[in-house]
Parts: sequence; C-alpha cells; structure tokens
Amino acid sequence: MPAAENFLTVSAVNARTYCQRKNKSVSGLIAAFQGFFVKAGMGLASAVIGLLLKKGGYVANTAQTPKALAYIEASFIWIPMVLCVFMEGVP
Repeated sequence: MPAAENFLTVSAVNARTYCQRKNKSVSGLIAAFQGFFVKAGMGLASAVIGLLLKKGGYVANTAQTPKALAYIEASFIWIPMVLCVFMEGVP
C-alpha cells in the first residue's frame, strides 16, 4: 500500500479514536471529507486528462493524428505508470 494511502487511513482511524475518547462522534464528518476529497481528486484528474487531450489535438469521432495518439497513450499508459512507480517508492 502506498505511503500516502497509509497516512490517510491511519489519520482517519486516529481521529475517530481520539473523538471516541472525548465522547464525540465525528465518523460521519470524516467520511464526508474523505468522500469529498476523492471526488475532487477524480475531477482534477479528469480535467488534466481533458487538457492533455486538447493539447494533443484530439477530435472525437474522427481518425486521430499521430500527435493525438501519442497524447492518448501518455495520458492513459505512461503518466499513470510513472505516478504508480513514484507513489510506491515514496517512504
């Protein structure tokens, strides 16, 4: 599991434990924040992919140029691969 994912999971568990000791229930609030940031991340990723495809000259429902195909390949293969390798290597 990547370090960033571990940190987020442990932070949420620690916050829930602390609040239970103080007799306060914030599980719903924590879940809402996690859901919000997941959706914000998906939106940001979609925007970046859209910008890359636009820069590559992607045109829907037509034969794609070599430049557009290279940007599509980078967007869906090479950039995610580099990010996964980077995230696994972060301590």
